[in-house]
Amino acid sequence: MGGRVWILKAAVVGAMMMANYRAIPSANTKLTRFDTLIVLGTPCTAEGESSLEQRERVLEGVRELRAGVAKHMIVTGGAAHNQFVEADCMKRTAIEQGVPADAVLEERQAQDTIQNIWFSKQIMDAHGWRSAEV
Repeated sequence: MGGRVWILKAAVVGAMMMANYRAIPSANTKLTRFDTLIVLGTPCTAEGESSLEQRERVLEGVRELRAGVAKHMIVTGGAAHNQFVEADCMKRTAIEQGVPADAVLEERQAQDTIQNIWFSKQIMDAHGWRSAEV
């Protein structure tokens, strides 16, 4: 009897794993317009400037704003890796690229990627913005 229980448990676990795997999106959304973009933080330099990776993330967000994908951008990240708040450096870079200051919202608390999304979602909810539905 013990062997049958083990086989049944293995089958259930296998079915659950397959269901989870099939639920993962395998393509980008078909939507072309969003309420906001979220640009995930990465550390500023030791001098408080945008690092190369951070700058590239912001520049991609700027390109998407200019293309009309969204009207707002949330830049997200606290002082997770040094004393500089990532969102501050990122907003400054976006403004230097000509993005209006009121189009860039800062999420300044997050210390990791999970928190980036958590706090950004709170900002979206406060403004009545929807998340994309695939």
